[in-house]
Amino acid sequence: SVPANRAVCESDGIINLTGTVGGGAVSGVWQVVPGNGNGVLSASNYNPGTGEVTATYVSDVTDVGTAVVLRLFAADPDGSGPCTADFADQTIQIDESAKVDAGLDQAICADEVATLNGSVFGAATSGNWTWVSGGDGLGVIGDPNSPVTTYTPSANDQANGAIVTLRLTTNNPGTTCGIVSDETVITVNQLPGSFFSGLAGTYQEDY
Repeated sequence: SVPANRAVCESDGIINLTGTVGGGAVSGVWQVVPGNGNGVLSASNYNPGTGEVTATYVSDVTDVGTAVVLRLFAADPDGSGPCTADFADQTIQIDESAKVDAGLDQAICADEVATLNGSVFGAATSGNWTWVSGGDGLGVIGDPNSPVTTYTPSANDQANGAIVTLRLTTNNPGTTCGIVSDETVITVNQLPGSFFSGLAGTYQEDY
């Protein structure tokens, strides 16, 4: 027997497989049903005391968005005798994850506006920018709901300089995969200033 069919997120990594063989079965082994999965299946471990058969499966990129069918095969106890081998299948749906890229860190002068070149892809369909840390938090994100937008530092951050961290977060794909986020850092450099020192005083003599 095998557990019920299920879904997992592609980012889950290793998929643990557990099933049980019984009756006259002398061993069991997990197999990938041909044409229904391109990942890597480990060797099976059979516990003769409990009949439990375990293995792991690591999905391939080509498995994403498809259903992988894994079969637990119970070995025929008497070879070619009257008993026959048996098996049970478990179907595992590999859900595509949401993906996000907030773009490269950058530095701007205080009188400049930063361009945010973020992107969302995979199962994500939208993204939202938020301020995380640095400066006074009063800078303006042009369109928080657009991955590609602008960031204008606050007046205080322009005057004093700041290192601001912004986060781009995806929507929830509504599957076994959740939201993901990525951050970018904007360094706001103060404008250079100039002043005079050491100049002799001047005066005007009135006649």
